[in-house]
Amino acid sequence: MWIYNPKHDIEFEKGELFTNVDAFRAVLKDYVIQKGFPLLRLKNERSRVTAICNAKGCQWRIHASPMADNITFQIKSYQPQHTCVMDKHCAEATCDWMAKKLVGVMRDHPIMTSKGVEAKLRKYGVKPSKMQIFRAKNKALNEIEGTHAESYSKLPSYAELLRNNNPNSIYKIHYDRPNLLIEPKFLRIFISFKAQKPGFLEGCRPFVGFDGCFLNGPFGGVPLTAVALDANNSICCN
Repeated sequence: MWIYNPKHDIEFEKGELFTNVDAFRAVLKDYVIQKGFPLLRLKNERSRVTAICNAKGCQWRIHASPMADNITFQIKSYQPQHTCVMDKHCAEATCDWMAKKLVGVMRDHPIMTSKGVEAKLRKYGVKPSKMQIFRAKNKALNEIEGTHAESYSKLPSYAELLRNNNPNSIYKIHYDRPNLLIEPKFLRIFISFKAQKPGFLEGCRPFVGFDGCFLNGPFGGVPLTAVALDANNSICCN
């Protein structure tokens, strides 16, 4: 069975095994990017994968298909020799591929700089442009943290959790939905936990203000927080 070793370049051998067709496709893509040559997939099916080097006159070729269990993939024939000139600017190195390589490291370092991303990708023999770095970083962060749209869609579930775990709290979600044929569009949410009301009435002066900040995400908006003065004339937020 083929095992990934980050300390060595990928090399294929006839007879090597892969857990499934997707695993073989992923390793093949990494290999092509590592070596830097144009790939032409003659067959790219669940039952067989056949690819050649698309450079004129080059004899490189690989063919793999499943074994008797119809799951495990095996390299059945392989011609490893290249007669073409390698080019590190490989078209296979897409932003989606770069993002997959960044997910692991950005999960531990979410504020990784563009230079750090570039250095990480250069280990795979890729020379990304500034726009590719920007897009790959965003895709990796979306994979790790989720998108803003996904977060807004979870607000009803959050309100349900409040209802079950913090009874007598106030939570209202307002949507814009002109008719039932249109998907509801989130407008605003109001939350007041149960402990806040008696806390304000019993421990704060009769003064209420609001504090807010602008959201820098793709949807914008301003979250507002109620501000009051406690018995020591200190500001407390509700």
